Amino acid sequence: MTRLGVQIARRLGLYLQSVVLVALYDGVTTRGVKMRKVGVAAALLGVFVLIGLVFVAGRAAAADPACPTSWPQETYEDFFTDSEGAEWFVIRSVDSQGYEMVRAYPASDLYNLGYVPNSPDETCYLLVRRPGDAEDSTGPSQVTFRKEAEEPSPESPTTPPDLLSRLLAGDSQALDRNTRWGDLFITLTGPEQACIRSGLNEEQLASAMAGQIYREGDTEEWEVVIFGCLDRETAAAVFYFIFATRLGLEGVVDDETASCIRDLLVAVDIPALVAGSLPDTQGEEIGAVLQFWFGLVACFTQAGGLSPEVLSEQDETRLWSFATDGWVSAAPAVVDGVVYVGSDDHQVYALDAATGTELWRFATDDAVKSVPAVSDGVVYVGSNDHRLYALDAGTGGKLWSHDTGAWVQSSPTIKDGVVYSSALVDGEPRVVALDASSGEPSWTAQQPHAFDPEFAPIVVGGKVYLPGAEYGVFHALDAADGGIAWSASVGSYVETGPTVLGGVVYLTVVNEAYALDESTGDEIWSYGTERYPARDFPALVVDGVYYLSPDEVLHALRADTGETLWTYQASTFISAAPVVAHGMVFAAAEDGEMFALDADTGAELWITTAEGRGPQSLTVSEGVLYLESDLGNLMAIDASDGQPIRDYQKGYFLGLTNYTVQDGVVYFGSFPNEVHAYTAPEPQ
Repeated sequence: MTRLGVQIARRLGLYLQSVVLVALYDGVTTRGVKMRKVGVAAALLGVFVLIGLVFVAGRAAAADPACPTSWPQETYEDFFTDSEGAEWFVIRSVDSQGYEMVRAYPASDLYNLGYVPNSPDETCYLLVRRPGDAEDSTGPSQVTFRKEAEEPSPESPTTPPDLLSRLLAGDSQALDRNTRWGDLFITLTGPEQACIRSGLNEEQLASAMAGQIYREGDTEEWEVVIFGCLDRETAAAVFYFIFATRLGLEGVVDDETASCIRDLLVAVDIPALVAGSLPDTQGEEIGAVLQFWFGLVACFTQAGGLSPEVLSEQDETRLWSFATDGWVSAAPAVVDGVVYVGSDDHQVYALDAATGTELWRFATDDAVKSVPAVSDGVVYVGSNDHRLYALDAGTGGKLWSHDTGAWVQSSPTIKDGVVYSSALVDGEPRVVALDASSGEPSWTAQQPHAFDPEFAPIVVGGKVYLPGAEYGVFHALDAADGGIAWSASVGSYVETGPTVLGGVVYLTVVNEAYALDESTGDEIWSYGTERYPARDFPALVVDGVYYLSPDEVLHALRADTGETLWTYQASTFISAAPVVAHGMVFAAAEDGEMFALDADTGAELWITTAEGRGPQSLTVSEGVLYLESDLGNLMAIDASDGQPIRDYQKGYFLGLTNYTVQDGVVYFGSFPNEVHAYTAPEPQ
């Protein structure tokens, strides 16, 4: 670990004894260069610890101040000694909502001063009378709160008017622990001030303006509102101040690292990052938190002399890298010498597969996590802006778009001049068939159960099969009009796509395997393990064998009868859909164990264990087994004997496959916000 990493870890250790900010370990690259790789298991834990430390000091760390052990019965404004002998200044007042209360201020802070309206001290209060009540409350409760304060007046600024310009210039002394939001507010632009005023009610605004920018305690919704109103650079500068103050980075990180973090924050959605510490964190907030985390990793790695650029220059297998302004979480599509890839920066890119040169880009209105589908010179790709786009593959010009009513994150299916996609109409899940040339809907069919957006509709033999159905029923739709061609009874919800071969529809439903007649839906055979818990991967049928892997046991069944050929007991739950190649079955388990079996007999051919847990996204190409780990590595393994060939550090994308191997080249997206192309490794 670098000296910087140790110092950061020590600071975090003040708050969480056993958590290390960055877990670095050694790995081997092609020329013997040692890479320090970020353990994403530690990263995912560390990032929430990190954001928690910035905005949530913890209830235990921010213990409530002592309040009086007794209260005066009289109504007056004077000093009071409680039952423990502590002295307080007590005042009765009415707040803006009409609540009357008695407040207590520590007398040690206010002797000879009397009541100080703008005192920074927290107070204790005893509720006396609620609005509309004629008499004081009986048995009121005692709590702590931060005092009300008047909104700062632009005519009487409490800080120099150049505070904002100093802050944006990177002056580390512009803000300190006593700087209040009101101090900054008076230096903001008119639109920023108006936005804050309209986003907060009177009480929130008064409390915010009196409150310190750097504070301890839980994140408040009003903080998200304020950051959402600030200019991007201002929001980044303020967040950096809070972040650096919390971790004590001033004087620890060098100027280059500090500049890297500042630049990172300008690119991050700061309001989403702040909201990432709220209880109801959503996908976008989590994405912002992870983007910030992995960006930090890159900044600290560069500080240790191990920047990705330096490492890539030492790697002769690297063909090119292309930088975007957002995550590249979906796999690139490579067709006719062109790489088509989407990014969280709302763009779809077309890159020269040989050089990485940008050929064109197309802007959508949200993140693009769909793998582009290319057919007959047209690129079909979905966006989180709820639209499915058809683009000219040569120029990137928009041919048409269709509003699906929901995120489009799967790769659309194109068959016989028709594009099939998931949709949401009036809040109900649908599948839509669009004319590939015009985008006009041919039909829209109801889908009783919302299916996983990772899987696209499957079209075979004039029928459309959807990876989703109501409990106990699986449907086949007529490709001509979307009507139900047939329905079959199954044991649970359907959450994966079927495999259709030789007139048979093979389907996995949790811990069961089904073989259904393609024409009628009649059951040919079924097989159940009756084991729980279990999961369902898409039906895998190769060379007359159906491979079922719902738990820690891999079952090989005869595809024509469902008869068991063999079973294999893995070390724990199988973590990803197995693959079959070269007469071998390849699979991986949650504990990092990877293994290869003889496809005919189930005999174990080799077994090895990788660092990390839950390897997934298995692919075999040219004798090399590729798979991703939760440590952010894309691993290349010799398929014949299980010996590791090399790792690519790319970052972990929470279950999404974001690499493609084609024509002897490995393409993948990585942190921070890049697309890479490497010469594919060869078996040793």
